[in-house]
Amino acid sequence: MYERTFNIYSKSYGAGHRYLAGVLMDKAMIQFAKGDSKSCDDLLQQALGIQRKQTRDGNAAQAENLMNRAKEVAAQKNLPAAKALYFFAAGMYEDALGPDDSHTAACWNSVSDIYRQQGKIILADFYALRAAAAAKK
Repeated sequence: MYERTFNIYSKSYGAGHRYLAGVLMDKAMIQFAKGDSKSCDDLLQQALGIQRKQTRDGNAAQAENLMNRAKEVAAQKNLPAAKALYFFAAGMYEDALGPDDSHTAACWNSVSDIYRQQGKIILADFYALRAAAAAKK
């Protein structure tokens, strides 16, 4: 299914379109769940490569506000709401500063921590890997 979606997006939008990064991230998560960390890492690097080429139009100040709010909500043990805020903050940081910025990696680490607290170890490990991939640059 992801391969078909990837092919449709490639033909419709072009090989470097940001929509392809999302499909590649989803494929990476599936490969990671299957235990194929090599394929997962390759797909993550492809997705990050696409994201690095995108024009930056996000607002880092808004992302910072979301991240601070996520920390407050997490401290109140409302993990689902905190996780959603971290996802939004990560997206805004990626738009503003790029996928390799330390703020973006911090958001993914926080998402990983929440999944770990919820006992969702595979997802926790995946987002830790995603944070590490962002921090490599």
